[in-house]
Amino acid sequence: MIKKLNQTNSSIAEKMHSVFQVSYAVEAQVLKATDFPPLQRSLEIFTVEAGLENVRHQLAKSNLDTFLLSFNLICIFDTQQFKT
Repeated sequence: MIKKLNQTNSSIAEKMHSVFQVSYAVEAQVLKATDFPPLQRSLEIFTVEAGLENVRHQLAKSNLDTFLLSFNLICIFDTQQFKT
């Protein structure tokens, strides 16, 4: 089962960050990278990025809801014009 994790929760974020750091270290070795930016990402940055992503998601959903409401109102208005 796939479950979305909330990395703004500090205990979950710590565990996720730890897993990511191990996987990034392997990726850096495979790529033979001497400077691999993801390995420099702190837990604090990791958690803040998650919070920003949640805000972006909510904003996108809000914009979509607003768009759909506007579109529906336009459609209703247009159909009213053709009724006699």
